[in-house]
Amino acid sequence: MMRHVEFVETFFRRLKDPAAYWAEPSSEILENRMKCTCCGYFTVEGISSICPVCFWQKDVYQETHIDDDGGPNNVSLLEAMENYKSMGAVEEGFIKNVRPPRQDELISRI
Repeated sequence: MMRHVEFVETFFRRLKDPAAYWAEPSSEILENRMKCTCCGYFTVEGISSICPVCFWQKDVYQETHIDDDGGPNNVSLLEAMENYKSMGAVEEGFIKNVRPPRQDELISRI
């Protein structure tokens, strides 16, 4: 698990240069990723992480109330999943922010 200082440093690196941040994560992050509830790839680093493949922000409430759009995501999980399948992101406005999954994030990794 990332310490608070590492999390803050990572957060500001991501803001400063998003392309470099998403390019190659550290081995610590690779070992601790969870499966994204929306796209199914292993990209989620923590409780409120944003998936770089679909741009879903992990939210426990929305993941247990899949048809509710209340929370950090403007759409429900069901709608986000449909949007990801049809346009490659949870919302049209986020298409420019997403990237394809890397080999080590593929669903078959389970």
